[in-house]
Amino acid sequence: MICLECKNESARPEKILDVSLPIKNEFGTGVINSSVEMALENYIKPELLNGGNQYNCEVCNKKVDAEKGMKFTKCPPLLDINLSRFTLNWETMQRMKIYDSVSFPLYLNMNDYLKGY
Repeated sequence: MICLECKNESARPEKILDVSLPIKNEFGTGVINSSVEMALENYIKPELLNGGNQYNCEVCNKKVDAEKGMKFTKCPPLLDINLSRFTLNWETMQRMKIYDSVSFPLYLNMNDYLKGY
């Protein structure tokens, strides 16, 4: 979390060995990720918390607009990437498989997702 008023960053480090990347970004954009790189970019893109969804900043001692997101600081020697190929059809309330193709590189350079850390 990053407060957009005082710029205070509230972080909780977690060790990860796997990442589950959605093929379709359901909430928000509805974008279909056509590649693993695009899915990673959308995965780490911060979400804006504003309006009725504001963040309670402990430094400002009030509810403020904030950005909520995830940052990779380092990667394990072996990172398992899963593609979430299922979605919920809200009209029928049935689970549906997404058959869209997703490209992936022979080598994935995670340095592109560790920028500035």
